[in-house]
Amino acid sequence: MASCARRRRISEIAVACGWLAWPSCWTHRAWHQLHPNPQQKLRCDGRGLGSAPCMLHAYGSWSQESSEDVLKALQRALQEDTASATSMLQRQFPKETLEDDQFRFLMQIRERTKEDKEFELAGVLLDHANPYLEIRGLFLEDIRSDDSKKSYRLVKHPKVVAAEKAAALAEGTQARRIARAALQKSVLAESVAAVSELSAAASSAVWQRLRSEAASKWPALPGRQAADLAIVLALAGCADQSLFDELGSITKKEIDRVAGKSALITMQQIVEKCAAAGYRQCDYPQLFHAGLSALQRLNCPNSSGLTDLKKGVYSLHSERPLRWLFRHATRQGRKSIPPVEAADLSESVKELNSGTQSLVVDLGCGFGVSSLGLAVSGFGVLAVDASAHCVGFARSMAKRWRLSPRKLGIVHADAEQALLTVTKEYLGDVSWVLINFPTPFANLESNGTDAFSSGNSHLPRSISSDDFMANKRMIRAARDCLLKRGGSGMLLVQSNVEDLAVSLRDLAEADGWEAVVDGSLGPEVSKDHASWRSRRQQQHELRGGGRALGPGWLASSPLPRQ
Repeated sequence: MASCARRRRISEIAVACGWLAWPSCWTHRAWHQLHPNPQQKLRCDGRGLGSAPCMLHAYGSWSQESSEDVLKALQRALQEDTASATSMLQRQFPKETLEDDQFRFLMQIRERTKEDKEFELAGVLLDHANPYLEIRGLFLEDIRSDDSKKSYRLVKHPKVVAAEKAAALAEGTQARRIARAALQKSVLAESVAAVSELSAAASSAVWQRLRSEAASKWPALPGRQAADLAIVLALAGCADQSLFDELGSITKKEIDRVAGKSALITMQQIVEKCAAAGYRQCDYPQLFHAGLSALQRLNCPNSSGLTDLKKGVYSLHSERPLRWLFRHATRQGRKSIPPVEAADLSESVKELNSGTQSLVVDLGCGFGVSSLGLAVSGFGVLAVDASAHCVGFARSMAKRWRLSPRKLGIVHADAEQALLTVTKEYLGDVSWVLINFPTPFANLESNGTDAFSSGNSHLPRSISSDDFMANKRMIRAARDCLLKRGGSGMLLVQSNVEDLAVSLRDLAEADGWEAVVDGSLGPEVSKDHASWRSRRQQQHELRGGGRALGPGWLASSPLPRQ
């Protein structure tokens, strides 16, 4: 008791002499209300202040009496003018060297001024403490007394928040640039090994950006940017499942955040791009459930995609995700026939021999959409394409979908060589040979000249050209393969160019094939429903070319979609 009285007396004498000594700690009760851990250092993460260890000066401790004395002195100074109060604060509490305990003491006084509705003095105290806050990147927010036991909280300064957000966005921008650069190089790659190397490097670099300190504080990929990044990485051939899981998690959070706020078309594109990037609803139910809920809140009209979402089967094989792949494919040039890797073909056929399923040979598989769907449906599939870029995408999808090489082999090879290898080395039956959307030959006028020489110079000259994939030699190789590997298989040709489809049917029938015209494979095309015709189609009709209508012309593929 004597010691406490002595400390209080020293404080009173100091105040009377004009030497306002600041106490160094709160009262016991106030200390524990604000600082559960008295040894914790100052925090600058927006969750409040900690404290340095409590130090008792010889002249006293923080108390209700000392804050009252300082408050009265400030009130007297303010009666003269604001400058007097500011000057007094600067003399006793220099703002340039304000310490943690001094700051808390001033804020205690400020709370008293607010309770007494002396808001001008409260403003003077806050202005004096602002340099202390700015150095630590903090900002003081007043809160209602009924929300907390204290009337303020410390958060990150708006300038700090803005800088951190900008840094996070910069990391996201850089990640997307890395992915786009990898995709551009992948398109030009001449081997699948090169595609794999590019995609692995891109995955590592993107991970580095997403795991950066800046990206951990604020979203680096807001809105649709995570979905945009996912589809670019997928097209580049990336197969890092953990990276796609992370991007899926980010996308779901962004869907939840912007649901009801974004435009309908933006939300549709987020969902479509996720599926085009290889996300399946069966693997990521929460992601697509969030997308479905957001679309319904935005009154999305009924469509095949919305139906797939409601059924829980939305995936790469849904209608609109396929369009994103088609858009990318139409911007790619025609690839020359790659050097045949006989070892790769033999290895794939050997793996497929380990299975018991009937085999489908997909020639010109492109991005492997048909092959992936067939493998999921239980078929064994050998898919080949001349584009290392496309094969890289298909292989990455097969890996992410956990499709065994015993069910699906994807090879960067020549179609004719693939047929010869299957004929010689495959032990089971071949049920289908697919020719999917072969690059059309040039559109020639009746006099044999190219009507669009500048635009068609990269195309095969005609159906009999050696560089046309589905030429007579390949049709003959497909027939030999089917006859020797079971004898009951079929050739399925798919094309969106009518004169090409008609020419291929004529070529096959001349080689001894017969069209299936009994309707057993599905609905046939009975009449032309097209409301628009390309110039090539118009010229084909003017020349009196045959139409893809009637028996043998199917309205859709007879193979399972997925």
